[in-house]
Amino acid sequence: MANKKKIKTVATTSVNESKTLFIGIDLGTNHTAISTSDGKKKSILSLVGIPKDAVASKFLKKERLYGDEALKHRFALNMFKPIESGLIKNQREDLEAAKGLLEYAMGLVDAKRDVKKFAIIGVPSQASVLNKKIITEMARDFFDGIMVASEPFCVAYNLGELETFPCCGYRGRNH
Repeated sequence: MANKKKIKTVATTSVNESKTLFIGIDLGTNHTAISTSDGKKKSILSLVGIPKDAVASKFLKKERLYGDEALKHRFALNMFKPIESGLIKNQREDLEAAKGLLEYAMGLVDAKRDVKKFAIIGVPSQASVLNKKIITEMARDFFDGIMVASEPFCVAYNLGELETFPCCGYRGRNH
């Protein structure tokens, strides 16, 4: 009988592959806020600027500017405020600007591409089903999982006050 050697294979998984990052996002009318489960937080103006012409593009050396930087160079830019009254505008340019704003905000908190990312995106209570769908579709390229929740629900959950929140009989964490 031949002596068979057992070869032990060890699965090597990098630390980053097994890590999960949870991200909370508020795409607000005036400010966009982002917070991660590893403690990073940023808030920027919800402004996007695109150079008006070739001269502005050459001077700025960027295709898009965000937040304070866009405000600083506003005279050389076509400015977009893609969010109005807490809702993303449903025009192509505004949708592209909102998607760019989301990607830029993720870069500010160093949301790495090599980890699983799950996001909760807060929306105003008056957000329509269409607006929630637009947000979900826009964010799909960035996250492994997305939940869109009304801001009042998010606040009530954080305060542990869901038992007083008027929805579907949820009785809170301790019930």
